[in-house]
Amino acid sequence: MNEPENFWVFNNGITALVVDYTLGPRSSKGRKLKLKGISIVNGAQTTGSLSSLGVPPSDAVQVPIRFVKSNKESIVSKVVRFNNSQNKLQAADFRSTDQIQERLRSEFSKIPNAEYEGGRRGGASDAIKRSKYTLPSYTVGQSLAAFHGDPVTAYDKKSEIWTSENIYRRFFTDRTTARHVVFCFSLLEEINAP
Repeated sequence: MNEPENFWVFNNGITALVVDYTLGPRSSKGRKLKLKGISIVNGAQTTGSLSSLGVPPSDAVQVPIRFVKSNKESIVSKVVRFNNSQNKLQAADFRSTDQIQERLRSEFSKIPNAEYEGGRRGGASDAIKRSKYTLPSYTVGQSLAAFHGDPVTAYDKKSEIWTSENIYRRFFTDRTTARHVVFCFSLLEEINAP
């Protein structure tokens, strides 16, 4: 990376939504910021650039980042919309770094012939590599909603399953397992089969 000391000048940085944060007391080393429930809504190119370096970046690299905390869905949706004019953010992208989705992706690695996106969309090369065993995030959300007795949400509100905190937490909980997701998804696939 050329001019690491100017990275912050050349880069738009990162915008992330957080569930909560706490700011520690001042000390000679600065202040600690503790985040809960982070989801990057803009900055994928920045994080991708830094992670693809192959070696840790110089200590001179500074990345501008802003954390937005809001429990108002109207504010959250506007932050997502106004911060993503380059690449349209899909509703499921909002949950890609969610702890439940990360756990489910890990559990899926142990299930043969089943792959799970878990809110991650990836780039064009990922779409090409996507196997026939991939369970798409939207369909997984729909299958869970339908199985758990909410066919209206499953059919009419597939995006809201991922964007609405209340709806999301009804179907994706700490008790949701990869095996259960495969079961619900398989039922939906069988019902939809010709």
